[in-house]
Amino acid sequence: MDSLIKHDNFFKMLNEIGTPKSVLRLNVGLGTMPYSSVNKGVQSMDAKKQFLITPSINYFHKSGFGLTAKAYASDIENNFQLYQFALSPSYSYTKSDAVDAAISYVHYFKETKFNSDISLLDDEFVITASYKKGWIVPRLTGSYAQGKYRQAVTIDTSFYERNRLIRLRFNDTAVTNISALLLAGGIEHDFVAYNLLNKKDGLRFTPQVAAYFGVTNFTVDYRSTAQQYHKFTDKKLKKLSRYESSTDVAGTFGLQSVGLDLNFNYAIGKVYFEPDLYLDYYVNGEESERFTQLYNFNIGITF
Repeated sequence: MDSLIKHDNFFKMLNEIGTPKSVLRLNVGLGTMPYSSVNKGVQSMDAKKQFLITPSINYFHKSGFGLTAKAYASDIENNFQLYQFALSPSYSYTKSDAVDAAISYVHYFKETKFNSDISLLDDEFVITASYKKGWIVPRLTGSYAQGKYRQAVTIDTSFYERNRLIRLRFNDTAVTNISALLLAGGIEHDFVAYNLLNKKDGLRFTPQVAAYFGVTNFTVDYRSTAQQYHKFTDKKLKKLSRYESSTDVAGTFGLQSVGLDLNFNYAIGKVYFEPDLYLDYYVNGEESERFTQLYNFNIGITF
């Protein structure tokens, strides 16, 4: 998924054509783009890069405030379904001749239990700024994301020991909290053309190269009600009724990945088409998993 505040080519095109105005967009995305286009460190930990269908509705007010609602559908455990939703308020400042800036918050509505097909994130805060006076535009982005998921296992079995039927039942629960801080720096340039097929169309192509620095931390809280039957006596079974532990896995701030994003946006009248290809090299992954190719194709209408 994008972070819902991703560099928006179509909105910039509207601002260049005339006075900024409020717009409502209905959009459907098709592709393998994961949940966060900003937090590459978290993105690289997603177990699967499955095919997604992402319908959304976006409202951008001319003052800069915006609100996006998005749904996610995919093949989850051999069942194609809507499995996650996101809501994102945002604010964009584009009135300066030199600087564009934006800030957003995203909340993901999903199940709390672990599922490798679903985003690890619950909340994400993003702020981005660019200096737009030069031919090459530098862009800085800061992001903080956090999430929580739960894994539970219940085992219920029985066996005979010394002619006695012993029932063994225990519940193991692990709650994992994840947090990720990321800073990204990149450069880009917009190639723009208008009036290609008629007087109401326009094309924008934006290549962007970026490096992503960050740190990801985990805390795992483990609880077990296992009744472990390790020692037997003639009189009774000795039990360990409850066990609790907590493990912290702290990362080190550093370079996470380098990426190339190729974004096209063609608008004709109220309809727009936006293919996007992202190529990422994750420096800390396994050798066979470092290079990732993600794509998305958006089609929508603007009111």
